[in-house]
Amino acid sequence: MISFVPFIGTSNTGVNCTKRNMKTPYLVQRGKFKQPAKIEGIDSLIQFDYMGSSEFEFGALPKALKEICTVLPELECLWSNIRVGNKNLAFLCRPEDEMVLREFWQKAINDRYSVRTKELLWYGDKIGDGIDFWWDIGENQCWMTTIGIGDIKNVQEALFLVKKKKGW
Repeated sequence: MISFVPFIGTSNTGVNCTKRNMKTPYLVQRGKFKQPAKIEGIDSLIQFDYMGSSEFEFGALPKALKEICTVLPELECLWSNIRVGNKNLAFLCRPEDEMVLREFWQKAINDRYSVRTKELLWYGDKIGDGIDFWWDIGENQCWMTTIGIGDIKNVQEALFLVKKKKGW
C-alpha cells in the first residue's frame, strides 16, 4: 500500500510543521531514473543531479536516507492529477502531507519561480526536461515525488531494500 504523510519540525524558512502543517519544501534534491536490470537499492535506481550548494554535501543524502527509511512504513505512494506531459506526478509521503505537496507542485508547475527552494526544481522550459525525481532532503522532510506512479513504487521498493540491508 502506498500513501502520504506530513512532517513535524521547523523548516529552513521558519515554518513550523505539525501533523497538519508540513514544512515548506526547500532543500530538494533532483534526479533522473536509471533503467536497472534489478533494483538493489536507491543508488541502483536513481542518478542524483549535481546541486551546486554545500547544503547538499557533507552527508545530507545519507542522513535523509536514514530518516526516510525509518518512517517508511508510515509512507504511502499516492497518485495525483497534476499532469506533466502525458504522465501524472506521484508522491511517496505521509497521507497528511499530500495536500501540501499537491499545492506546492501545482504552484511550481504554474510558475516555477513562485516557490522558493535552495536550487531550481528543474532546468529547461518545463518540468520533466531531464529531471523526473525529487526528494526533499531537509531535516524531517520525508517525501519524494516522481513523474509516473510506477516510478514511485520502484522507489518505495528500493527504500525497503535499503531499510532491510541497513537494519533501520
